[in-house]
Amino acid sequence: MHLQVRHRSDHFLHEQVAVEKTGAARQSLQDGMTTSRYKALIKFLDDRLVGRQFEDPFEIQDVVSSWSTFAAQWGLELQAPMNTLVVDFDPLEDEEGVICTFKESSGGRIVCAEIYTVRP
Repeated sequence: MHLQVRHRSDHFLHEQVAVEKTGAARQSLQDGMTTSRYKALIKFLDDRLVGRQFEDPFEIQDVVSSWSTFAAQWGLELQAPMNTLVVDFDPLEDEEGVICTFKESSGGRIVCAEIYTVRP
């Protein structure tokens, strides 16, 4: 058994980038995201997580913890909630989980990717 990461099934991040291309996007005051942040996050997920095999959620969290460094290399200054990504997955209770931002002030989060269990 191993874990894999995939983009959100509703393609939320990709849709946010597509909206910008139509000229309809604005910075969201609610979540602090901009199109450049969505693009960087998609690139981060594609380069480091999506489609790869992981032994456990801790291995995924090790990769996820490099998000802010990756974003800085893109020239992005991240503010909460986008400055930290977390793994929300308990393999003892679930077969699926998520990678998300966490917004302490409101308890809200933005789900960035999905984690699923692959059985042999």
